[in-house]
Formats: sequence, C-alpha cells, structure tokens
Amino acid sequence: MEEARQMKKPQWILIGITAAFCCVLIGLFIGRNTTRTYIPVNSAIQSQTEASAGTSQSNDGKINLNTATVQQLMLLPGIGEATAQKMLEDAGVEKITSEPVYSDEYDMGDVINTTPEANSKVTSETEIIMYVSMGTEKISVPDVEGDHVDSAEKELIDAGLVLEKTVYDYSDDVAKDRVVSQSINAGKKVEKGTKITIVVSKGEKPEEKVNVPNLSGLTLEGAKALLESKGLLLVDGGEEYSEEAIGRVSRWEPYGKSVPKGTKITVWISKGIDEYIEDVPTDEGNPDEGVIE
Repeated sequence: MEEARQMKKPQWILIGITAAFCCVLIGLFIGRNTTRTYIPVNSAIQSQTEASAGTSQSNDGKINLNTATVQQLMLLPGIGEATAQKMLEDAGVEKITSEPVYSDEYDMGDVINTTPEANSKVTSETEIIMYVSMGTEKISVPDVEGDHVDSAEKELIDAGLVLEKTVYDYSDDVAKDRVVSQSINAGKKVEKGTKITIVVSKGEKPEEKVNVPNLSGLTLEGAKALLESKGLLLVDGGEEYSEEAIGRVSRWEPYGKSVPKGTKITVWISKGIDEYIEDVPTDEGNPDEGVIE
C-alpha cells in the first residue's frame, strides 16, 4: 500500500504542472483577444493629442478609451454630449455639466469644447463644463411690409438675413417706396444668412397712352380691328357724304392725338359724293354784250 502511494505522487505533480500551464495559455489567449474601444481623434487636434496620449495613443491616431486620461478625453470635441459625459464619468470625473451654445461648425448635440480647457490638470472634484452645439442659430424674420425701403433693408440685414433682391413694381394700394411684400413670412425661424427678397411699390400705375392711328381708307371692320390692337374702342358715327370711296372711313375723332388706352374713337363711313349739286347762277342775254371790239 505504501508503495502504491509513493508511486502516485509524481503523477499528481505532473497533473498540477499541466493544469497550471493550461491556465497560463488560456490567460494569454484571453488577453490577446480582449476587445478595446477606440474613438477617432478630430484631425484639427490630433497633434495635441499625440503629444499627451503616451501609451494610450495608437499608431493610427486613435485614443484607447480603456486607458485614456481625463485630459485626453477632453481633447475630443465633436462627439455627442451623452458619449462625452459617460467617458468623463468612467474616467472618474464626478461634476459634469453642459451648456448649450450655437455653432456653425458643429452638428446639434456635439461637444464643442470644455472648461477647463483640454490638457488642464483636474481631479474627481473638478467641475467640468461641456459646451454643446445647438446647431446654427435660428433667427426670426422681421415684418417689414409697409415700411420704407431704406429702413426695411437695414432691419433685414441687421437681423442676419441676406437681401438678395429689391424688386420695384406698381401698386394701387401701397404708397411709393413702401414694401409691398417679402419672400419669407414674418416670424418664421430661419438660419442666419438666409436670402430674402422684397417688393417695393412704385406708386400707382400711370395711364398708358397710345397714338390714335390713321384710319383713312379702311372699312369699318378694318378700323375696328386696328383700334382694338392699340387698346382703343370704336364708336360707329354713321355714314356721311365724302370724297372717300363708299364704305370707307371718311373721318374719325379724336384725330392725331395721344390718348389713354380704352379711349373711344368715333368713326364715320363715306357714302360717296352728294348727288345733289347746287345750280350756279349765270348771266342771261347776249354773251358778247360788253365786249369791246
């Protein structure tokens, strides 16, 4: 029995050594395959990060979040607010607040920068403020309808809008040099730099005048067509004796003038030469009387 026990001891030692070796192999395998989280560094600040990252910085310009310091995490503007806060909390920072600000460069919700600034020495008690983008600032479009063109243009520009065009047009309702309309409704929220157009009144539209055309020799229908093409109206004045050919225009009124569109032009049509010719009295008697030979 005693011999048998002594024979088993080397076996137990061998088993123990084998088990320990397997544990070491398993540990090495797990260590090599542990997933590490990285986040890209903003290219504009990459050089700063590389200088301070130390062993947490990989060769491809990324930061290892498993080993990064608070100072390194503060060098990551452009990430979301929730992600940034979680990263700082995981790094041991307890007092974290955020403040919304407008930005033309960062999307809404992205962290722009922090206070203290990046690379500042902080502790878990340090209060860190994250400035979070609200996107491009929105402005309310002013109401300039009815305003004088000079003050309207100034108000729109001062509000942050771009005056694309000022169009002038006639208006029977709005006084001259006052704004008739604007291309974007008043009160609408738009981004700064939005283009806007306004229409400004030139006052009431003046009467448009045309010259009365020459109607001589035309038929009534021809005269009517010509007058209507000029914006004028024909009034039939009837027929009259005239040297003009029968059925042709003998005269019209007004004649040879510039008149407003819509003016009525009275036209008379010739019915030929009057057949009744008044007798001219002559001296009766000797036609040679009074002639001196």
